[in-house]
Amino acid sequence: MKKRMNLLTLIVVLIFVMAFCFSSQAQISQNPSKDLLDRIIEKDSKYSNYDVETISGNFDSNGSSGHFFLLTEKTINKDDYFNYCVDIWYGSSSRVIKVAEQQYIMPDGFGAIKLGGRTYFRYDLAYATDSQTILLGVSGGKCTESLRAPGHATFNNSNSFTVLCSAYDLVKMKGDDFSAGHTWKNYYFYVDTKGFHEYSAKQITNKEFNKYPGAGTIIKNLNKELSNKNTKVSYKFLKRSNNLLHINIDIEASDSVSHSYRTYMIGKNNKLTLLESGEGNYATKVSSLK
Repeated sequence: MKKRMNLLTLIVVLIFVMAFCFSSQAQISQNPSKDLLDRIIEKDSKYSNYDVETISGNFDSNGSSGHFFLLTEKTINKDDYFNYCVDIWYGSSSRVIKVAEQQYIMPDGFGAIKLGGRTYFRYDLAYATDSQTILLGVSGGKCTESLRAPGHATFNNSNSFTVLCSAYDLVKMKGDDFSAGHTWKNYYFYVDTKGFHEYSAKQITNKEFNKYPGAGTIIKNLNKELSNKNTKVSYKFLKRSNNLLHINIDIEASDSVSHSYRTYMIGKNNKLTLLESGEGNYATKVSSLK
């Protein structure tokens, strides 16, 4: 009887110990971001008095979860649009690392984004007349910059996206070596298993352009719209690898040359459909991404 009681006592103790261990593990797993934030504060005590925003997700390429922390001084107000200065840290398991310091970012443009089968942390650097999209990726617990877009990126539910790029190419005064006038144009990008790429363009000849149905009518209408006795209109044609065609238009006056464009989609049977028009000229590419 005494041996049986000792055995029962041992079983009860073991159950209690196991329950305590499982309970402790559950509490830890429920608050991984808090534990990581504590580690950040251990590394730099100034953050103990900072505001913190946490973005969690399966950022690692192996599918494991992690957390991005945006830390700001308490005096910083999100409503002060161009004064939102942050330090960015990443943490997973028991490891934390600072990935960016004193970055002025758009206060409403950061978060997790899924693209090309992976999850990235996205934020946008803020400038007075422009912004620039950054994507941070994680592989094996190491956080690196996966993309620094040459402007503000707009993502959808596919692996393709656009980047709104700025240029000073509205008008060129004759005799000057530079153009002036701020313009913005969408350029086109995609991601695959090898990384990020731009849909680049190549210039085509007038003869190649005229092979498209209705090409002659397009130029005739543009001449009617843009030409007058005091100007000379000329055209260059760019065919982009995502089946877009840009017509770069130069309107030459006595003292200046102004620039504009028309963008067409190349559709079935090479039919050209106007997508947009705007100021400035398109370049063949804007990025050095490979």
